[in-house]
Amino acid sequence: MAKCYEIKALPGKGNALVAVRPLTPGTVILSEAPIMSVPMSGNGHSAESTSEAAIMQAFDRLSAKQQKELLSLHANSGTGLGFDHKTPMPVRIFRTNAIGNETHSRVFLDLSRINHSCLPNASVEQNDCVIADKHIAKGEEVTIDYRANINSRMTASQRALGLHLFYEFSCDCLACRPSTFQRMSDMRRTLINALPAAVLEGTYPPIYPDGTAEYYDADPQPLRDKLTLTQRIEYQFLLAKLYEAEGLPGVMTSTFYHNAAEDLLQLLKQESRHNVMKGITPLEAAYCIKTWADEAIRLLEHTRGPTYPYAVYDRQQMKKWQENSVIAIALAFLRKNPNGWAKKELRPFAITMDNHSKTDFIFTHEEYWRLIMGRVLECRTLSQS
Repeated sequence: MAKCYEIKALPGKGNALVAVRPLTPGTVILSEAPIMSVPMSGNGHSAESTSEAAIMQAFDRLSAKQQKELLSLHANSGTGLGFDHKTPMPVRIFRTNAIGNETHSRVFLDLSRINHSCLPNASVEQNDCVIADKHIAKGEEVTIDYRANINSRMTASQRALGLHLFYEFSCDCLACRPSTFQRMSDMRRTLINALPAAVLEGTYPPIYPDGTAEYYDADPQPLRDKLTLTQRIEYQFLLAKLYEAEGLPGVMTSTFYHNAAEDLLQLLKQESRHNVMKGITPLEAAYCIKTWADEAIRLLEHTRGPTYPYAVYDRQQMKKWQENSVIAIALAFLRKNPNGWAKKELRPFAITMDNHSKTDFIFTHEEYWRLIMGRVLECRTLSQS
């Protein structure tokens, strides 16, 4: 199959990958075997953890043609990558361009030509395929984020420090150029830095001060108080919206939508165990679970296709959720009455189900709270008798 890109010199950027036809999200742009693969030494997970001797041995095993191809790649001076101008050129090139997995550092010829953007239109999957995350026009440059896991959490000035230290260039993407968008981007990414730390790691956000020495000392500290389940739901929904507003890859955005839906279902399960809430499902909560889960699936299918493993998993999870007794009745109502739900005057507030599986609707907050308070008083009476 013909390549969907060409390698082309761009002003101020050197060689780059440029689309030769329009590319839709989910398109596999590039899948190639590495020209060099070197085992990592010790417990390292980066090119710096590969020994110079191992790199030179791997280079010597290449054919003359392969050596020439490798030596055509860019090499940094090495300030932040553990080498200097005295280091052999093959080592400098390898450490500048290598991508690591759990066991090896690898260099790919065409992938190494892809330039960086803090707002990329493609990303590198775990199988080293480069996949389009957005629509890419014919003639448009293909870009990836060299430090995607950390750049999404940093402001423009913080990213600039890391890019200069490790890659020796300045990014000129929309999120880095001085503008209203850049200022808004900084605010969004400051929140993106704080929220995942709290939700995923249970820590305060790492601090990235201006200064090379402090850059390596950004170790986050544990939260004083663990997040409540309600906070986790709110934080993850906000993260999904921040990622969307920032234009970051949909795969990560889908994760936060899925997690928010999963945690909200968990909250409903917890509440259903209490006598006061037993048999009551707020339709707004069920609606949020369905909407967030559907959006997670839509984003995955849009950017990676319906057979993408996480898309398959999310669909299976949604099927299980629909069978869960806590929200099954509510979700069934929403499926059958999508138009009725959209009209506020016809919108029930909650669905109730008694011990005989008889269902009824609560249409107002006042009805809902009367029922809850009635149950509270009933529980108190029983406990005092």
